[in-house]
Amino acid sequence: MLRPAGQVLLYEHVRPDNAALGKLTDLLSPLTRRLFGPELNRRTEANVEATGLHVTGIHRRGIWRETVAAPAPTPTGPDTSARYRGEGT
Repeated sequence: MLRPAGQVLLYEHVRPDNAALGKLTDLLSPLTRRLFGPELNRRTEANVEATGLHVTGIHRRGIWRETVAAPAPTPTGPDTSARYRGEGT
């Protein structure tokens, strides 16, 4: 469990942003997974967000990415979402 003011720091290789290189890693990933274990085309930010954490910083160096994540901010104050959906007054 992560403390409310805590951070998760990740440093890993990820899918390249370049479209051609990204497609190449998509094709090579099954082979590298079988031979070496890691997947080359991970989508780290989407995986982090899926855990309920919030990505607060990203620094990219080629295929290496440093990602900082923290607990997702909690809403404060009264719920006003109904007003924006056209419900209520």
